[in-house]
Amino acid sequence: MASAKLAATESLSSPHKGLSVSEVTAIEYNRWLVEEDHKALAVERKAKHDAERAYHKEQQSKYQQFGADHMAEYKDQMATAKKEVDNFHKQNLDKGSSVKAEVTALSKARKEQKEQWIQHGSTLSRELGSEQKRKIKSTIGAMSQRKRESSQAVKAELKELENSRTERRNQAVENRRQLREKIQGQTSDQVCQEAKNMFFEQRKTVGDDTRTSMKQWKETRAREQSAHHEKALEARAAAKAAKTAAKASLDGVRAARAQSASEMRSRKKHVEDSGGKFKQEVKHNNKVIHDMMKHQKFVNKTLASDMKEKATNFAELTRSTPATGE
Repeated sequence: MASAKLAATESLSSPHKGLSVSEVTAIEYNRWLVEEDHKALAVERKAKHDAERAYHKEQQSKYQQFGADHMAEYKDQMATAKKEVDNFHKQNLDKGSSVKAEVTALSKARKEQKEQWIQHGSTLSRELGSEQKRKIKSTIGAMSQRKRESSQAVKAELKELENSRTERRNQAVENRRQLREKIQGQTSDQVCQEAKNMFFEQRKTVGDDTRTSMKQWKETRAREQSAHHEKALEARAAAKAAKTAAKASLDGVRAARAQSASEMRSRKKHVEDSGGKFKQEVKHNNKVIHDMMKHQKFVNKTLASDMKEKATNFAELTRSTPATGE
């Protein structure tokens, strides 16, 4: 900006080097310089706002991922506990099925043996008659004794099996009780409360970090706004100074014109007899005054071209960049 103002000043201080001005006035050019500063500050603020939104989004994503991981871990623990309980039930069912099959097989064998003895006794009775019946009776008595002994042995075995089954059932009940206590211990109110406290502390830590970041951002933004306000005041003061300088230059031009007019009147009176020389001198003086006014009011073509080129580039950038809400 300083170099641009220096070039404009140089172009104004040397009006006799030839006209090299544009259609852009000095006021329009100074206003454009202030707008360029404002645009640059706006682009910088937008970039900072985008970075802050990205940081907030990243923190929120981390927080959601932590909650999802915690829930997945809890589901895995519940699935493991359910699998252990299902395996325990399956083992008890297999043991019960085995004992039931053994009892069924013994009952079936006992029934078949009884039927065989009845059939054998009927056959002997038909074949041997009364004598044989006596022998059969004695044999049946002995057989009955053996059957009683066998029955007592079977009963004893069945009782032993029943005791074994009762013992296994009691052991299964005890195992279920221990497993239930273990599961209750793993999912007790104290454990759940500790997990909730840990999750709350982690959330509190994330919240504290976020609040600290927001506080730092607000402080930084306040400082930047203060700096921007100071720059705006400086730009306003510079514009006011440029306006004052332009007014002073215009007053100087008016004074110079008045002085030139006075000199021209004096010279006209002095050279009334000069004829064509006087007209040429008047024409030359008018041209000098015209050039001085034009140099005071407009900037040179280089500065005007630079302003138009930057304005065109900014317009194209604005059209190509999609607007994002705050």
